[in-house]
Amino acid sequence: MRRAVLGGLAALMLIAGPAWSAEPTARARDLSGRYIRAVHLVENLDRMVEGMMPAMLEGAIRNANLSASDERRFREAFNEVGKEVMADYTRKLVAELEVVVAETFTEDELTQAVAFYESPVGRSIVAKTPQLNATFMPRIKPLVDESTRTMFLRMMQKLCPSGTCEPAERKHGA
Repeated sequence: MRRAVLGGLAALMLIAGPAWSAEPTARARDLSGRYIRAVHLVENLDRMVEGMMPAMLEGAIRNANLSASDERRFREAFNEVGKEVMADYTRKLVAELEVVVAETFTEDELTQAVAFYESPVGRSIVAKTPQLNATFMPRIKPLVDESTRTMFLRMMQKLCPSGTCEPAERKHGA
């Protein structure tokens, strides 16, 4: 009986464990924020969002069926509102990430990570990362394009094994 009760409690602790986890300490939250600032997370997110916005805009326009004058107004509104919404999104994302980082890493891990990223070498690595990405991304574009084509062809082979898909076959598979 005792074994069954202990086993049940252990299972309950495993299932409900996250709900019982302690809140991160103020020091862990502070270190988490310093870590996020040291790796320039907000700046990186802003660059990523800025890179995504044109594709998001073009997709929205393609689906909206607008006149030329409405399209111009839509673009202006999208750019204005998009920046506001994405800034708010980034702020909320970073606030949540600060908590998750503080919950995930020990104070010692955060202390050492912050010490590294706030050091001259850490700052140099962070500062050079955008250049690394700018150099690396064009070099891998052919690989990404090839992988995308291969994935699409294999998906079509799986979805249309006969080689010619009828509309129902495309929608629901073979």
